[in-house]
Amino acid sequence: MMLFKVVFVAFTACMASAQESKSYRTVCYIQGWTHWREDPVKFEPEDVDTSLCTHVVWSSAELDETGTNVTVHDNGDEQLYQRLTALKQDQPELKVMLEIGGWGMGSEEFTKLVSSPSNMQTFAANIIQYLRQLNFDGLVLDWENPVTRPPSVPEDKHRFTQLLQTLMEAFEKEATENSKPRLLLASTLKPSTWQISQSYELPDIANYVDWLDLTAFDLHGTWEGGVEHHSPLYSVTFDDKDSIHYMIQRIINMSVPRDKLDLGIPLYGVTFNLSDPTNYDTGAPIVGSGAAGELSHQSGRLAWFEICKLISNDSFTSGRLSDTKAPFVVDGSRYTGYDDTQSIQEKVDYVMENQLGGVSIFTIDMDDFNGLCGGERNPLLHTVQRQFSGLVG
Repeated sequence: MMLFKVVFVAFTACMASAQESKSYRTVCYIQGWTHWREDPVKFEPEDVDTSLCTHVVWSSAELDETGTNVTVHDNGDEQLYQRLTALKQDQPELKVMLEIGGWGMGSEEFTKLVSSPSNMQTFAANIIQYLRQLNFDGLVLDWENPVTRPPSVPEDKHRFTQLLQTLMEAFEKEATENSKPRLLLASTLKPSTWQISQSYELPDIANYVDWLDLTAFDLHGTWEGGVEHHSPLYSVTFDDKDSIHYMIQRIINMSVPRDKLDLGIPLYGVTFNLSDPTNYDTGAPIVGSGAAGELSHQSGRLAWFEICKLISNDSFTSGRLSDTKAPFVVDGSRYTGYDDTQSIQEKVDYVMENQLGGVSIFTIDMDDFNGLCGGERNPLLHTVQRQFSGLVG
């Protein structure tokens, strides 16, 4: 592994001079439901610090039962969309996009959408009208996951490529006919080797998007039966393939343009309930997910605004994994693997060294946006901006 890293560092040094002239995307995702949280972690559209994002993505809307029309979670969502897009009045360069899909939506409606060219064309026409009407700048598709999540079928792997092609061609045609800037198109992509082999035609889909948001988190979980950090940049075991680095290099080797890849960075930790609180090594036995946080109320996850309080308590055990800067904290029987300023610096440096397109932040409503831990607001987002050294935008 050490020789592998030496070769990699030598390669990245050759590319350093190109970084000075490159700008990077910081794509900031918002969970739409977080405006229902109670104070002090209730997140409203106006809580977005637009100086820290190049793009803001509302996550998410869904498809109706036909797969050809947009539907919202709550009746008031479209009013929230309008408040979000209104942020462009003070930050004209900001791009605001709508995500469709997500784990909660599943595959059924996407499978209906791609089942025929006419469905895809109908959706393209409908989504253009919808995005323009609500002043969005583009669309992010989040199909989790083509082929591997029922009722999706093997043919959906190619049909997903066709969907992206249909959308991009429709976006280009509409922009030309109406003399408007083209709507942006992006897609999330799960970067694991197995998921890519099953779900995506690479490099083909990269031809029909402006970029791909690599959801490089939740790579491990309770289904494995032991403690694992969910988003390590480098492997913490003897298996080099078990790392974000390996996954990204494999995608690049499939001839996907580097500048179309955004590294997803989570602002939350994944938690485990340890069988033995004194044994928290990688692979240590667990009994399900860790307890929910007092503010986020999500079993198996803690937001950064909760983690930053934990790590300030000296009575809890904390540390970093070997060969990477991925941190963890143990409070009682709960183990939390997360990202902090140091691991985010490592990841942003990686983006620049590899000339990737930027980062995608999942999600900014989990940062300490109200300064609950006593420091600056949005410390993790500020870390991204500072590490890009003014190159963001």
